[in-house]
Amino acid sequence: KQWYQRRVRARNQENIDAWNSLMGEKADVKFMLFYDCDLEVCVSRVLNRRDGRKDDTEEVVQRRVAGYNTSTLPIIEQFREMGKLRTVDASRSVEQVFADTEKLLV
Repeated sequence: KQWYQRRVRARNQENIDAWNSLMGEKADVKFMLFYDCDLEVCVSRVLNRRDGRKDDTEEVVQRRVAGYNTSTLPIIEQFREMGKLRTVDASRSVEQVFADTEKLLV
């Protein structure tokens, strides 16, 4: 049996349903990797990124977070309940986050 990584953006229940419909019996999902970051840190990073989008305003970021809380957070909780959630503290430096990610994937 071969093992490989596949990045799937499970942003909402519709994404999960589509994945399960297409791949449910063909793939054994070992875990979801969740980069957990404090809201203030996340907002600050988005507002201060060099290649920011024109709509990277605090108001728009807050709306994106609200959408995330409504659509994506329930998916994360599903994986947590199944015991298939691995979390990395993404509020730290890039090097620290990479090191923790690498440990989870090796």
